[in-house]
Amino acid sequence: MALHDLKKKPRASKPKQFCDVDSFIAQAELYARGCENVVHLPIQAKRNASKQPAKNATFSLNQAVIAELDQIKQKTGLSKSYLVRALTHHLAGLEEPKQQAILKPK
Repeated sequence: MALHDLKKKPRASKPKQFCDVDSFIAQAELYARGCENVVHLPIQAKRNASKQPAKNATFSLNQAVIAELDQIKQKTGLSKSYLVRALTHHLAGLEEPKQQAILKPK
C-alpha cells in the first residue's frame, strides 16, 4: 500500500438521487414514446431581489406592528426582513390613490 492510496478521493458536489424501478420504467416508456423531457426537476424559486448585497437599515416599529409582522412570519415561514421588502415593493407598485388610501393616518 502506497501513501497516495490514503489520499481523500474527491466526492461529487451533490449525491445522486436514485429512483425506484417503477418510476424508471415509466420514464423509459415516456422516452420511447418520444417525450423530450421525461425527468421532472424541482424548480428553484427565483428571488426578484437584485444580486447586490443588502444594506442594514434601522427603524422603529411599535409592539402592535411587530406582533402583526411576527404572525405573518409564523404563517408564511418567511423572514421579517423579506416580508418588509416584499410589502414595500408591493406598495411602491400601487397607483397613487391606492397608496394614499393605505397610508392615510387613522
